[in-house]
Amino acid sequence: MRHFIFVFALLFMSAPALADRASDCRRQCGDDAACYRGCMGYSYRPSYYGYPSGGGGHPHAYRRAPSSLSAPRTAPQANAPKAEPPTIAPRAEQPTIAPRAEPQAPKAQRPAASRSSDRSAAARPSILGTAYDFLYAPGAETAGYGLYSYVIVPRPSDRAVAFLRELVGRFPAASDVAEAKQRINVLYIPTKAGARGQAAFPADVESAAIKTFLDKNYDFALAQRLLFHLCDKPAPAVAQLCENDLSGGPYILTYATKISDLSPLPPPFLFVDLTNVRPRAFPLFVAAYAAQVKRPEFSDGARLADFHLQLANIVLTAADWVQPVSAAVADIAHFAEAKKSDGEAPK
Repeated sequence: MRHFIFVFALLFMSAPALADRASDCRRQCGDDAACYRGCMGYSYRPSYYGYPSGGGGHPHAYRRAPSSLSAPRTAPQANAPKAEPPTIAPRAEQPTIAPRAEPQAPKAQRPAASRSSDRSAAARPSILGTAYDFLYAPGAETAGYGLYSYVIVPRPSDRAVAFLRELVGRFPAASDVAEAKQRINVLYIPTKAGARGQAAFPADVESAAIKTFLDKNYDFALAQRLLFHLCDKPAPAVAQLCENDLSGGPYILTYATKISDLSPLPPPFLFVDLTNVRPRAFPLFVAAYAAQVKRPEFSDGARLADFHLQLANIVLTAADWVQPVSAAVADIAHFAEAKKSDGEAPK
């Protein structure tokens, strides 16, 4: 009993010193178990199962678990090179996969006639101007002009003289024009075959010279034939006109090809009737006509409406009209439109 009390007292007295030593060893060795056991004076021999087992009467020493699962930290060395951050390889770009093309429904095909009309309209160059020439026989027109127009006067008159003088004074002769024919609206004057080689008129031609030409060389029979072509199975636009007396005039008939040997005359065409316009207003109407045929697709219905507007906007006095203005404008320009591809009747 006395020995037990002595041992207990000895352990009680040495406990503070042992605790201080353990603290010193932990500060010195950190998580190094072998260093800690050597510092405390323990011996170590691992057992078969990996648990520490003591020997020689020494108490067992258990390795304290590290504070984290990472590797033990080591004290930083002086002037040690700073570790470079790991280089992250660039992410490989994924190949772009083009979306699969969806089959598309075939587009509706337009009628062949409509497509052909569009191609011919797109291929036809615009008209740059008008020039006159003499027509000596049916079908004798020169090929290749952009538009073909015809000066029709049914009979000799002062009105016919004034009109023809306005035309040849305003427009050059075709022989004097260097521009390509497809850019020209040719204005044919029916002329007797016996007058073949008729000289061009000077720009300041006198009315007397025009009157002589009309009396001797103008071919009224050929002019009347052109009117017959117009009224042979006439288009609705000129049907009523053809029922009336065509001895007035003067007239201008404009078409995309030569028509002196063509009958009946299929649309589209433009027919200008100046029967109800007095001679002193001829220059204004001729100027409006010349501007109209220079516009692309002159025979388009919307452009004809614009032509009507130009005529209505011409500043004229009441004396320039045979009939009231409202009636006369409606009777001047007659447009026969080609039949629509969808079967719509021509205007």
